[in-house]
Amino acid sequence: MEALEFIDKLPEFLNKNFFFICGEEAYLLDYSKKVLLDAFNIQFPEFNLITLKGKMTFGELYNSCLQAPCFSNYRVVILEDIDISEKTISFEQIMHDLPNQTKLLLFYTKQPDMRKTIYKEAKKRAVYIEANALKGDQLCKWLITVAKKQGIVLLKNTAELIIEISGGEMYTIKNEVQKLKYVGLKKPSAEEIQSVVAGSIEYDIFKFHSDMMAGKCTEAFEIFEKIRKDRNALIGFIGLMVSKFSPMYMARLCVNAGMSDRQIAEQLSRTIGIKIYPALFAARDCRAFRLEQIKASLRELERIDQLLKKGAKLTEYKLFFLKIYAKI
Repeated sequence: MEALEFIDKLPEFLNKNFFFICGEEAYLLDYSKKVLLDAFNIQFPEFNLITLKGKMTFGELYNSCLQAPCFSNYRVVILEDIDISEKTISFEQIMHDLPNQTKLLLFYTKQPDMRKTIYKEAKKRAVYIEANALKGDQLCKWLITVAKKQGIVLLKNTAELIIEISGGEMYTIKNEVQKLKYVGLKKPSAEEIQSVVAGSIEYDIFKFHSDMMAGKCTEAFEIFEKIRKDRNALIGFIGLMVSKFSPMYMARLCVNAGMSDRQIAEQLSRTIGIKIYPALFAARDCRAFRLEQIKASLRELERIDQLLKKGAKLTEYKLFFLKIYAKI
């Protein structure tokens, strides 16, 4: 089940003794584990909570899982990023002999190979929690709820703006909410969010791209003037522009095939792995270009990227970007 569903239904599972948490979203991984351990209310954790990592022998794992709790009804054993498919571990035996007095948690910060038989078997036997990235309205609703708990009122459009600027990573989003709280913005406007949230090169490319798309070239060039003084930042900036235009090329193909923005976003999310909100922006932005224009822009960006890496300078940048955004 998905992590948020597990957290909502957690009391139903506290009598279980085998849990399996994995996924791609770091915040949901950590939060699911924290909520579970808090719910266990482990007595004398110095004796009854153990986390095992790295290379382990079968004997070490087996003994840890079968050891009796100390002055408690049960003990908790966390196997973190341990490859249970290793033949020397015999994890089938551990699952078979696992006593009710042991709460066993398989916890993976990187997705294990779920094609392997032992992981499939563990998934069947355990309470299986997938900490996958939230998408679309689900992420937006989560952000609005998190902000509300901090005394901040976000509308749907301002929540979406934070997600777009921050890239949709949940730890980053929470940090941005803390920044809004710190500066005392109880109901921030889009302009206030843009002045507070992020402030990184990712935000610069977001603002630059938005201004160029809106025809606000003067504002966009002011942003670029700040960037181009630092060669490393400049190369990174061009690379991020390529990452803006590449999904737009695929999105334009989908537009030509008659797909809606939502269908395009879901297709991009599945095929190239970008999060749903950047995919929606790509679906929207690509409509300002013909397919051939996006293709030409990508070629030009890649050419400039190579020249910059060889030590060249980008002097006539205004003309360059006007061509990239098909303004001339």
